[in-house]
Amino acid sequence: MNNNFQFSSHKNYIQSLRAFSVLIVFLYHLNFEIFSKGYLGVDIFFVISGYVISQRIYKDFALYKKILVKNFFIRRFKRIFPLLFIFILITLFFFIIFGPVTHLTSNLYTSFFSIFGISNLYFLSKKTNYFDTVFDDPLGHTWSLGVEEQFYFVYPFILYAIFSIYKKNWEKKIILIFFTVSILCIISSFYFSRHAPEIVFYFPFFRFWEFLAGCIVFFVSIKQKINKNFYSIIFFILIVILLFINFSKDETFYILTNLVIVILVCLLILFYNSNSANKILFENKILIFIGNISFSLYLWHLPVIYFLELYFGNSLKNFLSFPISVILSTLTYYFIENKYRYYNFKKISNSTVVILFVPIFISLLFFIFINNYNNNLKTFFKEIVYKVNYLENKFNFNNRTNFLNTNINNKKIYSYCTSESQIYSTNNLNLRKECLKIDDNNLLFFIEGNSHTANFINMFDKSRFIKNFYYSHKAIQGGTYHNRSFKKVNSLSKHFKKVIYTTNIDTEFQLNSLKSNIYKFDKNVLILILGPIPNVTNKINLPSKCMIREINCYIDTTKDKKERSLIKLEKSLKELALRKNIFYFSPYKTICPTKRCLIYNKKKDILKLIDNTHLSMEGSLILIPEFKKFYKNKFSQL
Repeated sequence: MNNNFQFSSHKNYIQSLRAFSVLIVFLYHLNFEIFSKGYLGVDIFFVISGYVISQRIYKDFALYKKILVKNFFIRRFKRIFPLLFIFILITLFFFIIFGPVTHLTSNLYTSFFSIFGISNLYFLSKKTNYFDTVFDDPLGHTWSLGVEEQFYFVYPFILYAIFSIYKKNWEKKIILIFFTVSILCIISSFYFSRHAPEIVFYFPFFRFWEFLAGCIVFFVSIKQKINKNFYSIIFFILIVILLFINFSKDETFYILTNLVIVILVCLLILFYNSNSANKILFENKILIFIGNISFSLYLWHLPVIYFLELYFGNSLKNFLSFPISVILSTLTYYFIENKYRYYNFKKISNSTVVILFVPIFISLLFFIFINNYNNNLKTFFKEIVYKVNYLENKFNFNNRTNFLNTNINNKKIYSYCTSESQIYSTNNLNLRKECLKIDDNNLLFFIEGNSHTANFINMFDKSRFIKNFYYSHKAIQGGTYHNRSFKKVNSLSKHFKKVIYTTNIDTEFQLNSLKSNIYKFDKNVLILILGPIPNVTNKINLPSKCMIREINCYIDTTKDKKERSLIKLEKSLKELALRKNIFYFSPYKTICPTKRCLIYNKKKDILKLIDNTHLSMEGSLILIPEFKKFYKNKFSQL
């Protein structure tokens, strides 16, 4: 061991690096263009974490000559989970009171997986793009905690295994093994960044090399005498410069930037020297304090930003988010984080039990009822939420805007028309009565699809000229159509003069799937394609924010079509509609009559989109006049 090495898990410059990391992440989440690379602060965190935990484990090894796996997990638990539990509880409480109820389910899911340290895997399963959603999700940043906790789970066992095998000079073996694994991770990241960027971002294997880099720095420090010098400040300057360079958004270049940042941080730590210049930069009391509260600050800052922007807009958000976050972080650092870090759990109290297990209980309770439409517990929970939620009490937000509340025959379509529903009655056509609006037997719109089709139902239901329609909710995964649909429609065509198979298409894949299956319909079956709707790209909460603050807001039509390749898709849909028995209705003409799509109008009180991909109930109603013209032109004579 290098005798000159001094153990300390709280070196001032390390704390300052932590402060720098959390501050640039904070500025990134404020959505300042100049700090658009601030997300790289998380990568710096990972390197620091690898360095510090290696230091802690090795300190125990120096005293006891063995890897104390149990002690490591106890320390990690006390360091992370008490604060995380409290944070989740408080954030959930605020979301229930002040958040959009339409997003509560998603927030509950994230809370559940965050508590168990797997929110990164949850986001991965949803194929969530972090850069598209993080500004509209108060818990979007918990993915990094998941990656960190997963590394902590395997790391001591790896050290234990290497020590058990090699005994002598095991530290050198660690350096070699970790370096080899890191190279494999990096090479794999470059490959998968082209094919599956979400996996590279969220899956722990593709992040572990950043922790291992910090681990390597520590073990190099204790095995090799390093000549400390002033170069560390140059490495820091290079890091800052890299953060402000407008580089390509290419995924491969993103990995390369991560690599350079990690290398620079490793060099900074390795060569750090306490000269006067470095002391001014890295050992001032303000940065050290922010470094001390950095974990608390990282947790609190995004919910604070989220709620301030939701209710007050960018100005107050930019002005108040930092002081509020610092105050909350300071309180939780001293009264929760620092308290439980040194807490003797042998003397555990009832209050501590509540703190530790209430969030888990709530999470499990949520999972009991979340997937059951008719669960009494879920109904009871929803009733409470609606009574206490500010947006529901002031705006009747959910009922006015959420297409999930659309009714057929006074029955909610998502209760009665889903394939999972067991509460329904059928008629002689083997159709669920609750999902069928019928006056005569001439013309039937058989509407089938997922939520993107369902958001048009209000248009059909409130159109007096539409006499008959049936809604069948099918999860058309990725746009793949199933044989059971064709058989059903073909059989119905024997009972009606005309059956119009109706579905929404907003991707090329869906279109190609439908085109390849058109031949399966009987010749007397008509096909109506409902085109794509405007998409609030990367701004999921924009309609909610506009309504709450009562300001007009728009999205750019041209930009939306370009980003989603809709110009090409619309051309293909129009060409398909030239065929006999195929028709195409585009909602764009109504919602976007100009180059701008109006999302919310404070005078007309119209919220046209409930989220980034769906029409609201009111938005669906807006389409009725245009659809009436379309109907008269295409179907009135049938």
